[in-house]
Amino acid sequence: MNPMPSVVTTRILHAPEATNASGFSRPWVWPLPRLDGLAPGIITPTKGSPSDHVELGYPGRASSPSLVPVFAAQDGIVAYAGSKGSPTLCLDHAGGWSTQYAELEHVLVMPTDRFRHRRKARVRAGDVLGHARRSALGISFALTRFTDDGSVSVDPAEWMHTWSVLPWFAEPSRRVPAQRAA
Repeated sequence: MNPMPSVVTTRILHAPEATNASGFSRPWVWPLPRLDGLAPGIITPTKGSPSDHVELGYPGRASSPSLVPVFAAQDGIVAYAGSKGSPTLCLDHAGGWSTQYAELEHVLVMPTDRFRHRRKARVRAGDVLGHARRSALGISFALTRFTDDGSVSVDPAEWMHTWSVLPWFAEPSRRVPAQRAA
């Protein structure tokens, strides 16, 4: 059973005028942060059909006593936020890109409601969208590109090696107070 819900969006965003050569004003960001010096990784790579997703987490670390944020991979709008089995998010980005985040502990963005005509929430690359599950310390992640021929699932592993990893500290560091000179 695929834990990624079938959430498809039809909105394609256009890149803002002031963008870099890749079409984005900001670099792409890993959905999970560097946690106390440990970089996240792809725990379960894409296998088989191109519609598969990847499981992101921390090799060698199975849980966390504190909440670990899930970041927006790129600037975009919240196309879907809700609980379809588990808290799930779908963001639409410029150039026809879409990212999907599933198996979260909870989301921080307002749930979408297709019956209300409210403006979709905008996010920036690196904004905290929610938190990863503490017990499994990971999320499901998918990357899609909308083209003239329809939506195409993209293997995130082919792209994520160039994305930035933001730092995060699960436990606050203890600072030693400076001693005053006598």
